[in-house]
Amino acid sequence: MHPTSVLRIMKRHGFSGAKFGNAKQAGHRFSDHDVRIVEKLTGMNHG
Repeated sequence: MHPTSVLRIMKRHGFSGAKFGNAKQAGHRFSDHDVRIVEKLTGMNHG
């Protein structure tokens, strides 16, 4: 999945993540815990 798709999905579920850098394209990092929650919400977990 494309990183921007992840960002959109995370934002939709209320997770903003930690932003690195000041540019608009700066990387966002989400904790494993947050990612797992959203994967469950979206039915994306594999296993």
